Amino acid sequence: MEKFSLDSMKIKSSWFTGGKQSMFQKMGKDEGLNLYLQLFRFRVHQGDINEHNFIFSVSELRQYSKVNMTKKLSHKQILDMLIKMEKLGIIKNHKAKWATYTDSDGKVLADKIIKLEATDVPKTKRVEEKDMPITEDDIYISIEFAMVEHIYGNGLFSKDLSIFYLIRRLSNSSERKAWMNINTMESWLGYGDESITKSLVALNKLGIVATRVRKNGLQDKYEHYPVFGGVRGISEHVKMMGSSQKSFLKRHKSKQSA
Repeated sequence: MEKFSLDSMKIKSSWFTGGKQSMFQKMGKDEGLNLYLQLFRFRVHQGDINEHNFIFSVSELRQYSKVNMTKKLSHKQILDMLIKMEKLGIIKNHKAKWATYTDSDGKVLADKIIKLEATDVPKTKRVEEKDMPITEDDIYISIEFAMVEHIYGNGLFSKDLSIFYLIRRLSNSSERKAWMNINTMESWLGYGDESITKSLVALNKLGIVATRVRKNGLQDKYEHYPVFGGVRGISEHVKMMGSSQKSFLKRHKSKQSA
């Protein structure tokens, strides 16, 4: 198995904004985001860690296309998704036309080498040991690949990963929590409420999110506290937020049995 070539990378926070017109939804939601992240297993080592070039084949990328699912994306689905990403300005194929990756019968040449560049990368400058965005469009979410491996290694899915990083994206206040109910998550991500609830349960069980539900009149108000500090911060997060996680899981279980 190819390892990720960096400890972490950045995606633009704006990828999640815009509802159905967001970059996240247009790139294929969690499947598209996962495929983009998996490209970093094939990143070419170079001097600038904010510039990303990838060399791989469709067959190599395919093995990481459906994490924890029995059925992987087909070669054609992967190629179509990469073409879509280029149209969206996320990546650029500098070396060859996409048509050259299929034969005369339309079959994908899965072992042919593809060379891509990531083109929608946040631009930052180093200020007092921190990477600061240069413009508002460069505000970013930091993706730690150890956390990605931890999430997938514990049997969770790319949908759970997407929800975790959306919560992280909205938790940059001093309180480091996101106020976001299920309906809001639906509009941001394009998932159904049952699917989102299932992911929140999985993330609370894993200890990387703590969800509190408070009554706000007749409605429930959700507060989500994601772990910061990477995988090493999980044990401390559970110490601080374990009671909230247990309460949320107990609440969910009682609603299921009602």
